[in-house]
Amino acid sequence: MNEAARILELLDYLEITQNRLAKKTRYPQPTVFRYLSGEVEIPKEFLNAVLAAYPVNREWLYFGEGKKFDSDYFKSRWEEGKNEPKTMPDKLKYLQSVFDCSESHLASKIGLSRSYLGKVLAGQYSISESKKNEFPLRIKFIPRDWWDD
Repeated sequence: MNEAARILELLDYLEITQNRLAKKTRYPQPTVFRYLSGEVEIPKEFLNAVLAAYPVNREWLYFGEGKKFDSDYFKSRWEEGKNEPKTMPDKLKYLQSVFDCSESHLASKIGLSRSYLGKVLAGQYSISESKKNEFPLRIKFIPRDWWDD
């Protein structure tokens, strides 16, 4: 499997369109299409832009080795000076920005209804411990202890 196939697999898994990938990486959509169709060889700069935009393991993206997702992604982002989200609503909003997805998509990824997630994000509801324990199973690359409030 080449880099284009791995990026397409990533897009499929995260339910992200090529257009969203183009916006997130700041590459023109036609250029992204040419990269992913195999029409043009993918430059390292684009692969690095994908790595900066999504929690992907570098070895997997470049060589197809190791796990698809990088569990140290979040920790490294916080060490770069970004504040680690502390509350559950902030963590979920952060995930929504990482995945560049709608609330509906995030709700389906973590196993909540869209309306319940909206109330959690607004701080009106909390999430039960049993539900939080399912999150690491649904989004495997996030360390289990990250979900603790």
